[in-house]
Amino acid sequence: HAHGYEAKHTFTDILGGSPQLRRVIALAKQYAGTDLDVLITGPSGTGKELFAQSIHNASPCSKGPFVTFDCGAKWKDQQESLVRAAKDADGGTLYLDHLEYLEQGGQHALCRLLRENVIHLVGERTPEPVSVRVIVSTADRELPRLKDRSFLPELAYLLAPNQLDLPPLRSRPDDLEQAITMCLDDCVTKLNRYVVLTKEARKVLMSYPWPGNYIQLHTFLE
Repeated sequence: HAHGYEAKHTFTDILGGSPQLRRVIALAKQYAGTDLDVLITGPSGTGKELFAQSIHNASPCSKGPFVTFDCGAKWKDQQESLVRAAKDADGGTLYLDHLEYLEQGGQHALCRLLRENVIHLVGERTPEPVSVRVIVSTADRELPRLKDRSFLPELAYLLAPNQLDLPPLRSRPDDLEQAITMCLDDCVTKLNRYVVLTKEARKVLMSYPWPGNYIQLHTFLE
């Protein structure tokens, strides 16, 4: 589950030229030039990992590992697995996806990593220093479960200052139209079939809200 030690994507892979997206990309590039930890929010399919990889590859730690940790996976011991993932990411970036599924033990470990740049492995007497840039993502526009007190307020305060909020496709008609064309081109190449959308079909696609954003759009067109 703690997988991927290389980030393949850069900012040039992010498609779309809408003002909303350009503003987010500009802010992401500012964050990339620092060692600040980053919180990425946005609905499913908006490209949160794409942004995380792009930030890493434009950052001072781009030569280091890019380790992905899926908080939503079924871990035998989530806290210990997170600590080991942080150790693997030393000198690079630790990307936590689906932050809303991070349990209390993992939250405490992440807090300590963000505050003190140390991890504490089971069986070790003393904490171990690490140099890790942390990027986390969640589908919630606000930090998850904060209102019902199951999410540590301290963790929220540590993550909230540097936030990227990815806008959904339905709020960016020009980007949606470009995405339809590019997804269709990809499908034509993959399936080796030539397809042309009628004006009526394109109109229907443009009017649909696409709650799953790029992922849903690509799968549907395919």
